[in-house]
Amino acid sequence: MLGLFAIAAKLLWQFRTPHWLVIAVATGLQIASINVSSYIVTQFTAYFVFFYIGYAFAAQIFRVAGWVAENRGKGIAALVAWLIVNGLLVFLPSFELMPGETRMGFAAFPPLHFLLGVAGAVALCAFSVVLMDRPYTGWLRWIGGAFACRLSCFHHSHVGFSRDSDEYRTDHADRTAQLSGLRGSPDNSDHALFRYRLDRFRPLPVRAPGMGSHQI
Repeated sequence: MLGLFAIAAKLLWQFRTPHWLVIAVATGLQIASINVSSYIVTQFTAYFVFFYIGYAFAAQIFRVAGWVAENRGKGIAALVAWLIVNGLLVFLPSFELMPGETRMGFAAFPPLHFLLGVAGAVALCAFSVVLMDRPYTGWLRWIGGAFACRLSCFHHSHVGFSRDSDEYRTDHADRTAQLSGLRGSPDNSDHALFRYRLDRFRPLPVRAPGMGSHQI
């Protein structure tokens, strides 16, 4: 499904569809709880909005993550508060786990269910920041860094530059160095990407057919 989400987001970007319109329509589809015989349609309508919100509000999410990194105590307190509120809304007034179905409490109300989903995704990012410097999470940082480097290669090869162009090689080398921690962080740590220093990461320049250079 992630591949389909990425293709849909790319097409919407190419057609210059406003973020607010995409989010409004996708939110309506998610709240409508569409359940048809097609697995792809059901899953797309249920989860595409979260993927797109992550793309459209990436800068804001990075700022939240940066705030958590600089205010770890307050960030942990906010996570605990979110966990308590989320748990109460899920388990009250009743909760039932059934084969193939989960019956939640107040959280089952569609608009609230959507808002809790967005809040949960942001909370997951914040929780990742809390864990990033722990000595026992080095293997997770390595996996994340490897995935991010490969994702950057995929982005350029599909939506930006030709692999044989000097522009591709220069930008790819620069971005790979950033993601692997060789630059973009004063201490050259192996998880520089997760320090959320937005000023260290340039937007990706891409070219669409018939258009000039753009940044996303």
